[in-house]
Amino acid sequence: QVPLPADCDKFWCARSWCFVDPSNCKLLHTPSIYFTDRHFSYATCGQIDSFTLSERKKAIKDKTYQVALNSNSGGWRGSYNPEGSFAVNNRWSGPIVDFLRTSALEGG
Repeated sequence: QVPLPADCDKFWCARSWCFVDPSNCKLLHTPSIYFTDRHFSYATCGQIDSFTLSERKKAIKDKTYQVALNSNSGGWRGSYNPEGSFAVNNRWSGPIVDFLRTSALEGG
């Protein structure tokens, strides 16, 4: 077995994958970010693609994003602010707000 690099996200480094012909592959495949003319697939080897998720997380790490919520959609359905739909404060709540907060904290 080939040793894994020290900085490798083992969730994807240790999984089998192969390059595929996108016009002939009906399983999930993704364009390579390293080879522009190639697609790769974990599904062809019976694996789950966690590489793409890992790369997406790296792309947003240490970046600042501004998010605007401009509608009270009912707290249990989306977002809510007791001061109204266009409130500019930190009193927003609801599942969308929870998702954004959690994503920001876990994203590093």
